[in-house]
Amino acid sequence: MRTSVIVARPINRLSLILLTALILIPIWSNPTSAETELLTPDALLTAEAANGDEALQAPLHPVMVEILELMETQDARISELEASLGDTADIHEVVRIHREIEKVKILTEVEMFRVQIRYAERRGASGQAVKLQEIVDDILERIETEEARRSQSQDTKN
Repeated sequence: MRTSVIVARPINRLSLILLTALILIPIWSNPTSAETELLTPDALLTAEAANGDEALQAPLHPVMVEILELMETQDARISELEASLGDTADIHEVVRIHREIEKVKILTEVEMFRVQIRYAERRGASGQAVKLQEIVDDILERIETEEARRSQSQDTKN
């Protein structure tokens, strides 16, 4: 029996981080030996300079490091696309750029799930990996369906 999963798009970055944290709770509860090394007292008490002051910060879990890198890449690409909007007067091009921005966001979300799948598989949490893969498959299927619908609609107009 396949269950349908509705993936809500996060409203903002904080919502995305919270959603990711909720998904990662099982990952953090059973760290691998390499991940356990990140949790030693010495590692947790690493100091970083912040505005000239020393601030204690725990290192991020490798999953979060990868996810934050994906978000930075997404932000850079979206900034490029938004900058190109300012130079565009053609309404069809504006719509195309907005769709591209939407696609960048969705594909970044897919990549975030794939990162989580990799870490779940490394931990031997195959059930979690399968559920996350079903979410990815559902998202990609929706993208294909929407692109086919748009293509068919465009063909009908021509």
